[in-house]
Amino acid sequence: MSAIDEESRLTCFTAVYTRGPRWDERQETREELRRAHIEYQHGHFTAGRLLMGGPHTDREFGLALFKTATKEETLKIVSNDPAVGAGVYNVDVCTWKVALNAFKLG
Repeated sequence: MSAIDEESRLTCFTAVYTRGPRWDERQETREELRRAHIEYQHGHFTAGRLLMGGPHTDREFGLALFKTATKEETLKIVSNDPAVGAGVYNVDVCTWKVALNAFKLG
C-alpha cells in the first residue's frame, strides 16, 4: 500500500449535533423544530453542500458531513439551522481530512 498524499486528501467538515439547552421543552415544539431542521438540511443536501447526515440510533447525537469551500461556510450553514437557533440542538463543526473514501466523494 502506498502512502496517502496529504495534499490530495479530500477535505470535508463534520457537524455533530447534540441536545441543546431547550431540548426539554414541549414535545410538540421540539418536533416542529426537528421537522424544520430536516427541511433546512434537505435544502443543503439538494444543493450539494450536505453529503449525508442523520441521527445515531444508539447514541443521543446526530452527524452531518458537509462539502463546502471553508469551515466558515459550514459554520454559517449550521448556525442558520432553525433548530440550532432555537437552542434545541448544539452543534460542533470539525475539519475532516478524508484518507480512505469508498464513496468517491471528491
